[in-house]
This record gives sequence, C-alpha cells and structure tokens, in this order.
Amino acid sequence: MLSGYDDSYRTFSNNVSAKWVDGTTVKVDPNLMKWVEQTKDFTDKGYNNKTSLWNDSWNADQGAEGKVFGFFYSTWGINFTLVDNAGKDGFGDWAVCEGPQPYFWGGTWICAAQGTDNPKTIKDVMLKLTCDKDIEKKITTEIQDYTNTVSGMQEIANDPKFGSKFLGGQNHIKLFSEVAPQIDMSKTSPYDQGCNEAFQNAFKDYFDGNTDMDTSKKNFETAIIEKYPELTSVEWP
Repeated sequence: MLSGYDDSYRTFSNNVSAKWVDGTTVKVDPNLMKWVEQTKDFTDKGYNNKTSLWNDSWNADQGAEGKVFGFFYSTWGINFTLVDNAGKDGFGDWAVCEGPQPYFWGGTWICAAQGTDNPKTIKDVMLKLTCDKDIEKKITTEIQDYTNTVSGMQEIANDPKFGSKFLGGQNHIKLFSEVAPQIDMSKTSPYDQGCNEAFQNAFKDYFDGNTDMDTSKKNFETAIIEKYPELTSVEWP
C-alpha cells in the first residue's frame, strides 16, 4: 500500500482538533494515535516497505520497478522529486487523485533580511512573486507547481490545453484548485515541525517491534522536553 511509515502522516497531523501546545503542555491529538495504530497495522501485515521519507529505499519505490500502490505527496514534490525518482521508464505512468482528507505540506518562502536598505524593492519583489496573477500563472505553467493566486489557478484549471506530460496529460491544477479551499490552517503553530518530527521518530522503533508503546511515548516526552525546555508536560489522549 505505502512505501513507509511517514507517507500518510500529514493526512492525520493536518486534520487534528487542536494545536500541539496548550500553555506549557504538549497535547497529543487522538488523530495522531490513529496514525500510530494504522501504521503499526500496515507494518505488521507487510502493507509497507518500512522506509522513511527521502531515504534510498523510499526513492527506489517510486521507480518503474516499484510495487507501491501510491504516495501522499506535496504539490512541489511531484516535479522536483517524484519525476526524477520515476525515471525515464516511469515517465507518464503517474496521476494525481484526491486523498481521503485535505492536507498541506510546506511551501515556498521568501524572506527579507532585517535591516535591509532596500525595503521598497524587496516589498515589490515579494508582492510580484506572491500576488501578481500573470507571474503566478507563468510559474505554474513552467514548473507545474500550484501557486498563490486563486483566480490564476482557476484559469489554468479550466484551460483544456494545460496538462502535465509526466502525469499522462492530466491537469493536476484542476484537482488542486478543488481541494485547496478545504485545507484548514487554523491548528498550525510554531511547535509543529519539532513536535511532528519528534513524534514520528519516537514511534519508528515501535513499528519495527524494537520497543513497546509505553517506551515510545516516553521517548517522545524526553525528546520534546529537550527540544523545548519551556514546555513542562505531555498529555496523551
């Protein structure tokens, strides 16, 4: 079904009921424990290949000889990672479909240095690259990624001539334009990356059968308090 432990994680972590941290307490959402349960079940039944994101085995599973049913990917990952992993023999064999729940996976960021002596120029560049429909559409048509203008993406979604050769001619922007408005960003926080990474790492030994559930929980608690000393406790569902 899946290549590894991490593939489906964002469909769970992006659909939680609350933010990671409340005051100084880390609250593990029940949805994350559903990921643990499903991933352990998949691992025990041989429904994944026990890989981790970005490692050689995960990359190889996306090649023409790979036997994995599918991958949960990012919009940017299709043309920057998947196309290379698929190789010449896998080119044109892929397509995108709507997943079980909307989710997000990072993005492209523009940062300005504090104290710059060119604030007006930097502001202009930022606005052009994030809010100018014509520029956004050009970025999408050239690198195939989903960009920041709703009206521009809708125009490409409705363009019968647009399609990805790698995806067999599919207009994947049409699918993204339908799903993107359903994404809920209200539960994001500054603790997301650290907590999500520590949570995934803590349970890999459990999936492999090297630790039990309680040990993996304690390993997460230790890792998160070390990473964020201002946090004082972890609450499990």
